[in-house]
Amino acid sequence: MDILDNPFRILGATPHDDRRRIMELAEEAALSRDPDECAEARSVLTNPRKRLAAEMSWLPGVDPGRAAALASWFDKTSGINGRRFTGSYALYLDSNMTPIAQANVFAAEIRHACYASPEELSRSIRDLAVAFDEIDAEDIAYVINDDRAEAEFPEVPDLSAVESEIRERRRYYLDTIKSALDTLPTEELVAALTSIVKSATNDGTDICPYVISDLVDLYEAKAQTFFDREMKYAIKIAEQIQNKAKWKQSNNDIIPHINELFRVVRNWKYVARPIELHAKAAGRDYTMDSQIFRLVRSIGVDMCNRYRNAFLSRMLLGSLHELFPDAEGLAKDLETLDEIINKTASIY
Repeated sequence: MDILDNPFRILGATPHDDRRRIMELAEEAALSRDPDECAEARSVLTNPRKRLAAEMSWLPGVDPGRAAALASWFDKTSGINGRRFTGSYALYLDSNMTPIAQANVFAAEIRHACYASPEELSRSIRDLAVAFDEIDAEDIAYVINDDRAEAEFPEVPDLSAVESEIRERRRYYLDTIKSALDTLPTEELVAALTSIVKSATNDGTDICPYVISDLVDLYEAKAQTFFDREMKYAIKIAEQIQNKAKWKQSNNDIIPHINELFRVVRNWKYVARPIELHAKAAGRDYTMDSQIFRLVRSIGVDMCNRYRNAFLSRMLLGSLHELFPDAEGLAKDLETLDEIINKTASIY
């Protein structure tokens, strides 16, 4: 549920309005809005069990007048009137606003705003995820029950109901973020997600926020088709390189294939970067990178040991080391190759 389609916004109600006031507002709203929509909104807000979802997708803990002013920034037909919502941050998104209210504002912005760049979208996504991590079920229950006491509605009976709604909000936030990113061209999407994960995890050194972790998991599953396709192509190029080396073809014939192989590896690394950062933040090794790393390293070693071509071996392993600077053993391989090349050069 979104701020724009929330029953409180549909009826112009506040969490402090009692049952009678909600009924009056529903009748008034039905004169200018869809009567069925107004009836459904009234039903939700007057039913204590249904009401909780509306309360948690609204602005819990925000003064009703302030909440109404904030909601007025949003327009259902034209996003935010063609402008970003940043101008409201100083007024509304301060340290006194509850984390769930902040998260709901960011979610509405992500869903409806017209962003000038992927970087601006990335910033809002990161801010939403950070706000979600600060949500506390007991704090929300306290705020909602305080509003319910004012409106003379029964309190939320137990914390498990609030925890269940928090999980629903998490799924909603994830869907909102995914929908926004899916509007970007592929290259911009990858760049945006990389920026989000890098910023949110302090370049992979801090734990990833829950919503961003969910997002990376979805991205990784979707990217698997890309990795499978690229791996097949990389193996094909590797076979071409080895066949040409086996039949003693010139370096000039082989180098274009090596260049094409590294184009594939660079693309692989680019797409894999947010997954790699996510794994690093979780203290795990990213195993997908190791597939293409092992393939290229194997060709580089074979080029020296089997085909006696230290120059191309140095080219392959040197380029690989630039892309995988922390890979164990590569620096030693390059030292050995440099010694071989120097000895060979001294003979001539």
